[in-house]
Amino acid sequence: MRLVLDTNLYIRAMLTPGTTHEFLFFAFQKHQLFTHIIQIRELERVGNYPRIARRISSRTLSFFIQRLISHATLWQKNLNILPVCADASDDYLLALAIAVHTDFLLTEDERLFTLNSHKGVQIMRLYEFLKKYPLPDEKWTPG
Repeated sequence: MRLVLDTNLYIRAMLTPGTTHEFLFFAFQKHQLFTHIIQIRELERVGNYPRIARRISSRTLSFFIQRLISHATLWQKNLNILPVCADASDDYLLALAIAVHTDFLLTEDERLFTLNSHKGVQIMRLYEFLKKYPLPDEKWTPG
C-alpha cells in the first residue's frame, strides 16, 4: 500500500515504544511510504523543540531521519500546495499524498479529520488503519 504519514506519527514512534513504533518498522518493510524534503525539515524542527529534544537525542533524531530517507520514497518534485487544511502547515501533506497517488494519509491531527478524504486520499488515524489492516502476529524488527 502507498502511505503518507504525518510527522506527528514519526515523532510518536521515536518517543515511545508501542504500536506506532512497531507499525513503522512493519510499514518500512511491507508498504511504500512517501516523504518530502518539507517533512524532513519539519522533523528536524519539531525534533529540536525543547520538550521533544529532552526525550530524543540529536543522534537518535539524525538516525531516524536517515532511516526514513533510506526506507521511504523521497518525493523530489515540487508539490502543488493549495490552501485546504485548517492548519496551513498541513497542506503539504495533502499535496504529497495527491502527487504520489497514495492510498492513505495517516495522522493524529484532529484538524485533518474534518476532511475525511480529499481528492481520493483517505485520511485516518493509525488505529483505524490497523483495524482494517492489522499488523501480523510476528514481531517486526529493524532490518
